[in-house]
Amino acid sequence: MHRIPFFYRRYFLFLIVVTGFVLPVFAQTDTVNFIGIEAEAIEAGIAVRWLTQGEYNVENFSIERSQDAINFDSIGLAAANNNTTRQQYDYTDYNIFRTWMYYRIKVNLTNHSSYSDVVAVYRSNVDDLPDIMIYPTISDQYIQVVKITENNFKTANIRIYNLAGHLMLQQPLNSDFLVQTIDISSYNAGAYVLELYDGQYAQKARFIKQN
Repeated sequence: MHRIPFFYRRYFLFLIVVTGFVLPVFAQTDTVNFIGIEAEAIEAGIAVRWLTQGEYNVENFSIERSQDAINFDSIGLAAANNNTTRQQYDYTDYNIFRTWMYYRIKVNLTNHSSYSDVVAVYRSNVDDLPDIMIYPTISDQYIQVVKITENNFKTANIRIYNLAGHLMLQQPLNSDFLVQTIDISSYNAGAYVLELYDGQYAQKARFIKQN
């Protein structure tokens, strides 16, 4: 086998190093610059808003929620604009919780992930409406919302959520109703929360959907 003389081998390797050093590589790294994140309790749930400036190779944003500021779960995705100018993103969490909630944004970049700061928001019951009762509380077909007060429900509405916070039903109540029947036959088996509200959140009750 023909051997390259030592001084030629050194020169050859040197050329490789030099050539590799001087060749320019024009590649933008994956990055995003967070300007701010905020969460606000609104009638529909909790509004999460975040601002960025300078997005490069961002695949999407994952909105994450926690009740203890330690263990977070993803509750939704938002597509990234991948723009160098200031961008605003909004997400509404239609959840059922009445306590301190914590939110953060996970940025899914092409080659890695990063996180925003964590923000906290408190959502509580404000005004109590007259009581209602659900019957039966375990059913596979229908539940009945029973009025157990003399007060009317002029602008009241009913919402039903599953325990993951997903809105299953929203409908108004008749102001003169005594009993309102709701079809739950299409729901998956499990626990649900029914809320009665009138401008601000009020009463809630649970029921179980059987197979």
